[in-house]
Amino acid sequence: MMNIIATNTSHSMGATVTNFDAALLISDDIRATIIRALHEFQFLVFPNQTLTQAQQVAFTQQFGPLEQHINSEF
Repeated sequence: MMNIIATNTSHSMGATVTNFDAALLISDDIRATIIRALHEFQFLVFPNQTLTQAQQVAFTQQFGPLEQHINSEF
């Protein structure tokens, strides 16, 4: 199991999430940790992740259904 780490990046908001691979299917515990960190820090940065578009979609879908951007270029 990965020991995910969320480190505060400033005094006001934001955290860097390390020690985990976003290309892999995550466990319920990891998902809960990420959600708790998002609620605590308001935004999260996942550095050093090399994801294909399909992997990024698969990662984000683990948190709920995706929405279409209003601008079709995105």
